[in-house]
Amino acid sequence: MKKLSTLEKCHGHIVLPLLLLTLGCWLAPRAAAQLQVRSFDGRILSAHFDQPVQSQSATTTSNYTVYAKSTTGSPITVTNAILLGDEQTVALYLNSSAGEFFAVGVSNILDFNGSNIVADATGYLNYVFSSSIATAGDPSPTGEAISIFRDVFQVTASGSDIGGTNDHCQFVCDRFNGNFEMVANFTRLDFSDRDAKVCLMARESLSPGSRSIEIGFTPLVPGFGTNRVFMLARTNFSSNAVTFGFPPSQVNSLGWLRMTRTNNAFAVYYTTNDATSWTQCGAVTNNSFSADMYLGVALTSHTNGLTTTAGVSGFGLRGVRSGTGVVPTLSVAIYSNNIVAKWQRTLRDFAVQVTDNLNTGTAGSVGSSSNNPTGWGYVMLPIFDTSITGTNAAMPTSGRYMTIPMDLLGGSQMFVRLTQVERVIPDPINVSAGIVLSQAAGNIFTTNSGGLLGTYGVYTGTALATTNGTYVICAAGSSYQFTTENSSSSVHTVLQLRKAGSLTVPAGNINAGSSTNSYKAQVTFPVSASITNYTFVVAATNSASYRSSDLNPIIMDIRIK
Repeated sequence: MKKLSTLEKCHGHIVLPLLLLTLGCWLAPRAAAQLQVRSFDGRILSAHFDQPVQSQSATTTSNYTVYAKSTTGSPITVTNAILLGDEQTVALYLNSSAGEFFAVGVSNILDFNGSNIVADATGYLNYVFSSSIATAGDPSPTGEAISIFRDVFQVTASGSDIGGTNDHCQFVCDRFNGNFEMVANFTRLDFSDRDAKVCLMARESLSPGSRSIEIGFTPLVPGFGTNRVFMLARTNFSSNAVTFGFPPSQVNSLGWLRMTRTNNAFAVYYTTNDATSWTQCGAVTNNSFSADMYLGVALTSHTNGLTTTAGVSGFGLRGVRSGTGVVPTLSVAIYSNNIVAKWQRTLRDFAVQVTDNLNTGTAGSVGSSSNNPTGWGYVMLPIFDTSITGTNAAMPTSGRYMTIPMDLLGGSQMFVRLTQVERVIPDPINVSAGIVLSQAAGNIFTTNSGGLLGTYGVYTGTALATTNGTYVICAAGSSYQFTTENSSSSVHTVLQLRKAGSLTVPAGNINAGSSTNSYKAQVTFPVSASITNYTFVVAATNSASYRSSDLNPIIMDIRIK
């Protein structure tokens, strides 16, 4: 076991990266399998394997070990494990919440060839959350949602209906402000009642009588061969929701739906293809809807006491998430040999970044001893949150805390700032070396030349790319893996890595294509004794599988290997 770093032992807490190293010590040699873990609420985790697994081993709870950020000793208990229909995803039910990020170790899981899968992975909360829209006893039982991938999930719900004066359903959602676009591909809706409903929904609040607009599907009724599309709007609080527009008269199967808002005009759409073209079904214009609305997918069984399950993929939202631009105040204090940074939790996530200089040189001067540009690195997680850990001498007031060794960058000075991130994904080994980027104004942008990444063309209007705008500070002598595997499940990505400041000469290896089936680009840098600053280019390709309606950002995940 390695010696504890200052980050890992400060204040008597053991943080997540060390737990992963512990897992690596007692687990057997690993099979060639990848594991990803996610959650909507921290109480139900999904363990998603890159291959089918055998049911008996996958549903044995003792084959899983779960650690949370706040764990100081024993792991969280897995009370139940259920293998989903894809035979690759296991829903893990916990006796307590794992919080916003966590680690999962698996062992003795058998693939279909009988080989033992041994793996571990860090996980994080999905950027949307799951909530029950309810009155007393309705829905009963309370629904649940399982985050399988970033834009793929499964919802189970009871509830008497969506519509009337009150909604009773399970709602997977996030808050947005102003104009928006929302899409989803509905892949499953089990029969519980001919009027069970799964839909795209926009609503002002989580109150059952909230004003709302929705477009959705009803299930196939046994003996009949079509689904129905419905559209409802409740324009006054606790008033009856009414139908609007002209839904398609015949729908051969579940498929894609879309909803947009432009000022006070809402429009809903349906498509019979892969979401490359849309047919508008109706519109509602109402000046009284608030700017802030919850957007997402809602499900009801229409018979309270019975449950139905829906499957969703390609779920995407475009717009301004509520709370964007609200920056908490950062305060810094010295404690022992560490800098303690503190900030308040806000609606959007923030992390700490550091640099050792604030020079304003050009990117081309990287490597020069006199005019290096500022290279902000290390998106550092809040190791402590007093709402979880409580206060003590080092953390006397409420807030989120990050402890930074004063010699972290090896120099005589260090600058600290907050940076907004979509979701902080902890690095599997060293919490201070991970970074996650998503589409954000001024941060990721189209390549200036509109050129090619390898053999794949880049969408000049929609490509997500960065050349010299984002620095990644890596430790010399370590090997790093750059991957886009946490991006949307339905978009091809390509990737290039370069030495900082170089727009033409790649650094390390290049994978300009997407790996088979997963549509994810991945590059692993060899160990370098000298190069510690890198930039990267990541973009959507012009593959036919890319849809202009795919509203999920591309996510870059960096890991120490």
